[in-house]
Amino acid sequence: MTQSPDLVESESHSPQSLDDIAELKLPLVHVSSPAFKLWICDELADTTALLTDKILRASKDSHHALANRALIHAHWGDYRAAIDDAKNSIKIQPSAVGYIALAIARIHNCEREGGFRALDFAFKQCYLSPSDIDFLLLIKSKMYFLRGIAWMEQGHFENAIQWFERAQVPIQSYMSPHLEAITLMFRWNFDGLCIVVQQRLCEALYAVGRTREAAEALLKLTSTFDEEIRTSMEHSEWITDFRMRCVARFENAGDTALRSGDYEEAINQYSVALSLDPTAHDLFLKRSKARALMALWEDALRDASKAVELDPSSPLGYTQKRAVLHGAGYYAEAIDTYKSMLLMFEQFPHPYIRECLCQYIHPSVTEGEIRRIVKQTIEGTLRMLIDTSSGLLCDKDRRATVFDALPIFKELVSSMTTQLDLTWIEQAVKNHCRYVMLSHKWEVNEPLFEMVENLSIYDLEVSPENDKLGRFCSLVRDAGFHWAWSDTCCINKHDPMILQQSLVAMFTWYRNSSLTIVFLRGVGKFAKPGDLQRSIWNTRAWTFQEYLASKVIQFYTEDWTPYLNLDVFNHEDVPEIVSEMEQESWARMHGLRTLQSGYDNIREKLYLASTAKRPL
Repeated sequence: MTQSPDLVESESHSPQSLDDIAELKLPLVHVSSPAFKLWICDELADTTALLTDKILRASKDSHHALANRALIHAHWGDYRAAIDDAKNSIKIQPSAVGYIALAIARIHNCEREGGFRALDFAFKQCYLSPSDIDFLLLIKSKMYFLRGIAWMEQGHFENAIQWFERAQVPIQSYMSPHLEAITLMFRWNFDGLCIVVQQRLCEALYAVGRTREAAEALLKLTSTFDEEIRTSMEHSEWITDFRMRCVARFENAGDTALRSGDYEEAINQYSVALSLDPTAHDLFLKRSKARALMALWEDALRDASKAVELDPSSPLGYTQKRAVLHGAGYYAEAIDTYKSMLLMFEQFPHPYIRECLCQYIHPSVTEGEIRRIVKQTIEGTLRMLIDTSSGLLCDKDRRATVFDALPIFKELVSSMTTQLDLTWIEQAVKNHCRYVMLSHKWEVNEPLFEMVENLSIYDLEVSPENDKLGRFCSLVRDAGFHWAWSDTCCINKHDPMILQQSLVAMFTWYRNSSLTIVFLRGVGKFAKPGDLQRSIWNTRAWTFQEYLASKVIQFYTEDWTPYLNLDVFNHEDVPEIVSEMEQESWARMHGLRTLQSGYDNIREKLYLASTAKRPL
């Protein structure tokens, strides 16, 4: 007879002596010491002879001898003889070892369902002690494992998964004191069986695309058998290889989800991959990107910071960290991170890394370009403006420094790492430099230049005139404008040259303003059509010029509510406003509006305004 290859798996013997093993009282297997010693020494013919003699003598425990001889027949591969002996043993007296012998013989004779039913009978029909259960669990685990292997070899991975899951037994079963004897009896190698079962389960799950379950099984394996794996090169190499295969699959799935815009799924896939390989800095970068796209800034920042920690020589980590900080609005921190990256590049010895510096713009370059554009833009604007945030008067030099402290300044610097966007800078500076003009009738105690030169207009004493200036600046600030101008305090009237230049430039200033606010003293909250025409403001020639020059106008009553409760940005487009102004004018308003700025046109407009019988 030839031995079954499935049953011959171990030729190694334990350090224990065979005499010691032969004296063990094995659970379930009732065999004399002489026969057991011959058995574990692989003297199967002599063992069979002893068992046969016992059977022929019809001793009281001949059913055990039949079951044991069935096991030896199965070991030789004579499955029909093994089945007959096992059945006869059970017929005489059912026992666990009889069912075990029948199960082994049938399974290897391709009667698998009957074989596993016999194993179940061993549990259900026989009284078993705790040591008996351990013994039977080991046998059953090995049989299930071999069945799983058979299904895998045929490519039926789902079936294999079921058998590998059944083959998992409590770890204490692998510590049975009788394990060595079982190994010698059946020539089965139980060394690391618990690990191998888990490995094959992982492989089968991976093969059918159940990668997440495979990863969970792998993590369970490494956490349960950490010491055994570390001391086995074979197991360690397999763990490393399988982990990397799983990581690659999760990473690919995450990349696909990221490209399709399913950021939550991408985060999930990258997270599972990182649970298997927590040192993969590129995975932290990808998860950071996905989290940033979902505006999960704190999580994205942690991932980017971890990527930098894992690979400080890579610009990708710094770039992603800067992008996250920038996206979260932490522009100063983003700039600091960017500077750290550039400094690291400068100090890094590798030529390739240092060459990378050429593609980046240092923040100081961007800052210098922004300041140049700010200064250039301010140069052609008004000499003095009110900072609506602080309420302080600012000349051109002071206004140039204000821009540096704004979030938009840091946002621009943070945004431009490889290329200067001059269009964006110019637009941002232009937007910041917009100003709003006040058009009003002067009153008795207006706040003058020397009164507010070193004092915030918001800190002036309470008076109708001071309140008018403060409410105007607050309204301008709340509308999103940084700068305001009023002729009461923004012109140093003690300097004749400044006063003359201001009078000449007044029309241009109003023309270039983003908005003119008209304050109608004497017009109350419940104004009605015609009140504008009859207002004090409409009796002054200078205010009429301001109206003509302005492109966008808003009229406010003396309690700072929109005139006639108008809900449009530009009141000049409202027919009621146009009608009131035309009725008061000696010239047609549309003709006046078509006049362009310039010295001659200013003279013509002033002439038209002066003929409107208005006092100057």
